[in-house]
Amino acid sequence: MRGMAVARRYAKGLVELAMETRELPKLFADMIVVQEVAHGSPHFVEALSDERIRLSKRIEATKRIIKELKLMKLTSNAILLLMQKGRIALLPYIAKSVLKNVRTRKQLTVAQAQVADRAEADEVGARIEKVLSDVLGMTVECEVNVDPTLMGGFLVEVGDARFDASIKGRLTRMKEEFFSEEKGL
Repeated sequence: MRGMAVARRYAKGLVELAMETRELPKLFADMIVVQEVAHGSPHFVEALSDERIRLSKRIEATKRIIKELKLMKLTSNAILLLMQKGRIALLPYIAKSVLKNVRTRKQLTVAQAQVADRAEADEVGARIEKVLSDVLGMTVECEVNVDPTLMGGFLVEVGDARFDASIKGRLTRMKEEFFSEEKGL
């Protein structure tokens, strides 16, 4: 996948520039915003890369979006360069790669958690961050989403590891155990 390799190179260059100018935390924050916009509005990048619209109009729209999102100059220049080079479609992949690069440099990992109730989200997220930070010996950020189908408890994923402490997960395991024992009789 040539596009992914190009995205990683752009990301590496952005991270190195941000380190030189001591703006790495700002770049990290900007890339979170860019990633949220790209995921929240799937047609965002498509519209900016649509060649049926004149480049000058797309750049004008991009500048307004950049201003609205309050992105720093380094991020703004990178996005405009991607527009001019016809590579704006790589923006979500570049953002993801920048975030991964910065997290690796800071020995930071992200845990994905799901809870059944919004009221528990902050407390569960904070507990997961503390426990995993102690266990893994690195800083852990926990992104918490609400999934009412869990019926209670939580589900955590860190890398390839998955820990299911939800009621739904327990019921599924009980069902599997029951039917496997029934066949053994």
